[in-house]
Amino acid sequence: MTPRIYSVTAAFLLFSGLLSANELTPFRNGDSLGAVLRITDLPNEQLSKNLKNGFTTTLLYNISVKNPKFSGPEKQLVFAVYYDLWNEVFHSTELFGQVKKTTTFKTPAEVISRVEKVVFLPLEALSSLDLNAPTSIVVQVYLDPIQKDRLTAVRKWISENSINTGAEQTRTTPSNPLFSALVGEYLNAGLASLSWKTEVRSSAFRISDLRTQDEVLTH
Repeated sequence: MTPRIYSVTAAFLLFSGLLSANELTPFRNGDSLGAVLRITDLPNEQLSKNLKNGFTTTLLYNISVKNPKFSGPEKQLVFAVYYDLWNEVFHSTELFGQVKKTTTFKTPAEVISRVEKVVFLPLEALSSLDLNAPTSIVVQVYLDPIQKDRLTAVRKWISENSINTGAEQTRTTPSNPLFSALVGEYLNAGLASLSWKTEVRSSAFRISDLRTQDEVLTH
């Protein structure tokens, strides 16, 4: 490889890494395991448009802890925000477990800044985990997800509106078969995001070696 090609390749790899440099950092807080997620590849332009389209914009975070001793279900954080046209502000509701939090933002940039850095606490009690075993955390993030039951309803609508009997013309467009196939693929997955999604994994760690929440968040 010539020096010029090598430098171009290295620059491309570095640029690609910067584009997707999401980070998931675990920490301990008292008797609980927590984590902070920093996302750098949010579709900010699309999200800004979604925030003002008159519908509720939702981000769903699915969090799972991988530890030999732990067999509990994954947890979810739901962040929903809508635009108050009358007052020209954004109202958000955040639900994590039994904790509900409401916030008002003035601009889309403030909303985006909020969802780019998310703290999950508590995730699990340390007593339910092997403190010295290799552990990892996986977070899946969905923008405007569609649940399986809603997709089933969409498929039913497509089926009912794709009937063509004799002289009666079909009421659907030629793209419907492709759309139906797409819906079917998402149905098999159980949960879909027709807008955007990403997955972030932490590096393997031992809980006994973790820093505290204050040490991580001030880093």
